Amino acid sequence: MRYALLTDIHGRELSNFIDEMQEFDPDVLICLGDFDQVPTIHQYLDYKERLEAQGKTVITLPGNHDHCILNDIEMYSPTLSDQRKQYWELRDELRQDPRALEFISSLFEREREFPLRESIQLVPGVVGENFNTILMHGAIKGSCVDDVEEEVTDLWNRLEWVGHSYPNHRAMEQLGLDVMIRGHDHRPTYDTFLDREGKRYTPHPGDKFVLVGGMAHIITIGAYFDGWYATIDTQFQEKDLLILSYHNVDTGDNQ
Repeated sequence: MRYALLTDIHGRELSNFIDEMQEFDPDVLICLGDFDQVPTIHQYLDYKERLEAQGKTVITLPGNHDHCILNDIEMYSPTLSDQRKQYWELRDELRQDPRALEFISSLFEREREFPLRESIQLVPGVVGENFNTILMHGAIKGSCVDDVEEEVTDLWNRLEWVGHSYPNHRAMEQLGLDVMIRGHDHRPTYDTFLDREGKRYTPHPGDKFVLVGGMAHIITIGAYFDGWYATIDTQFQEKDLLILSYHNVDTGDNQ
């Protein structure tokens, strides 16, 4: 199985990512939200529909920007300034586009205990135990702005340093989870835990990590707004391993 991981798009055009996916050929696309702009939503939906027509799986979860824009909640973000957009402009553009509005709204209409999370199993080739995995935009625990409603903290929790990852590791232990895949923090990081001893890596484009069984793994993909995405390949060089790779479209890396 091959997994493509994408998050924090923030209005960036997706053609470079889609071109690189032609070579990678993912079985599963995981996108963790923050679309911002209607043209980006349409481009994503077109690609999503193309993958699904090929029998591929696409999992999409919302981000904190999606929540604010959809629900007319005023926010400030440097990425809005970089896009030369105000939140209310994005709100109005979304409300005027039925296809985009229906899609973003649907991301918040999931009937489950934790509607802003998704549970999957990463399957390491044909042998070995599956990795119980949680997907979410933010984190179970972390640094959060004061005025966020409790039911949407999953979108807002940040892991600004490795110390914020320890409460998530404890929560993962309680939930029987091996892996957390997340967005929100724009800088990519990879945290591992063994016997409650944590270590943080700051990946560069092309860096690869083996997801070892018996450890906990917290994967922060990095913002596609800054060129980042990640992949997990369970058949890397025909070996039954889970290989996490970090990529950046601005460097030309697609290895």
